[in-house]
Amino acid sequence: MTASTLQKLVALAREPSSEKRRRLLREVTDLFFETPPEQRSQAEADHFDVILSAVADEMTVEVRQELARRFSGSPEAPRQLMRHLAHDDISVAGEILRRSLALDDDDLISVARSETQDHLQAIASRTEVSERVSNAVGERADPATMKTLVGNSGAALSRRTLRRAVDQAPGALDLQDTLIQSGALPPDLLAQMYSFVEQRLREKIEHRAGEVSEAAISRALAPAGPGQDADTIAEAESFARKARAQRELDAGLLARLMREGDRPRLFACFAVLTDIDYDAARGVFDDPSNEALAMVCKACRLERSLFVTIAILRNGERARNVRAARELAQLFNRTPLAEAERAMRFWRLRKAVAENAEIHAA
Repeated sequence: MTASTLQKLVALAREPSSEKRRRLLREVTDLFFETPPEQRSQAEADHFDVILSAVADEMTVEVRQELARRFSGSPEAPRQLMRHLAHDDISVAGEILRRSLALDDDDLISVARSETQDHLQAIASRTEVSERVSNAVGERADPATMKTLVGNSGAALSRRTLRRAVDQAPGALDLQDTLIQSGALPPDLLAQMYSFVEQRLREKIEHRAGEVSEAAISRALAPAGPGQDADTIAEAESFARKARAQRELDAGLLARLMREGDRPRLFACFAVLTDIDYDAARGVFDDPSNEALAMVCKACRLERSLFVTIAILRNGERARNVRAARELAQLFNRTPLAEAERAMRFWRLRKAVAENAEIHAA
């Protein structure tokens, strides 16, 4: 760092006039880019960073935007300044979050956990997004941000993030389309989406499934291991098997479990009754449209009255009238049997793979 640069930095730190400070800031920034990195010692670079960060705090948003534009594309940009501006208003932070190579994963994760959806969108659109960063973005992302993340071919996406995206997809048509087009979803998550997307996207899911080998499907559907509620699920599945053995697994039992709010046993009993797995049963009941429930009941040749009863109990007071019951019956009637059977193919394949994994693990 030259004596001239150091003098300008000191003057910048001491200058009370905002206009003169802005002029000095531009001169100092010009000198930074004119000085080759190998000619700056670490101590000099740190000095430059500390003063620039302190002064930027007192500058107008327009000046901070100018700083962000100038430094966002430089790998040698002052890191403390970049960290500071990354937490600024999105009009300042956006360019840095999208482009700056001076920020590491920890810096990006800090922003992802504390700033706005606009900040998350900027991070999600970076040329490369590591799995650690995408996990942090996914924890707080709304459907629009999740669409940006999933649609970014440079983002490494964990199964946890993809599951969050699928959980947000009902009602988010743009996200649905991006998830299916991305090719990132394993077959079991595609199956989960099959129950609530429109026909155009169902055809794409079927096409995807036809391109995937059985070995790849088996790998993708392999259970991820016990979750936090593994013991609860195990007890519920034991209860369901016992109810079936004692011929007590019927509409009356499902209705009782729904009234009692015993969701684990309800999901387990419905899974046993329809020959799908526990997670698929939970997804069916969590779908607000009742379409997934209608498809499962139709494909399994369950009585229309059972579907209507379950849907009414699931929907609560707002569905307990004659008109609602009639509409539910119509939904069941217009659900195509062939389409319902195709959906069941995905759910039952997942169940078969999970059972096969349990046998080999025993």
